Amino acid sequence: MEWEWNPVRLLALLSTVGAALGIGRPIPVLDFCSMIEGMNLIASPYVDYYIEKKDILIATLEMFANEEP
Repeated sequence: MEWEWNPVRLLALLSTVGAALGIGRPIPVLDFCSMIEGMNLIASPYVDYYIEKKDILIATLEMFANEEP
């Protein structure tokens, strides 16, 4: 999978996902990379948010994936 995001675009995505989940900050970039690469283990203090709001998380990530050329 190839992603061509500049740092500003990546921060906007991380901030949007964090806001959608209600964590009050951008999600950690390593969590994000684990999610988009399909890793099966995320060790993060925010993992409960990801599980509790997985439908919102998936919808938000899909929104950005659909914007890619």
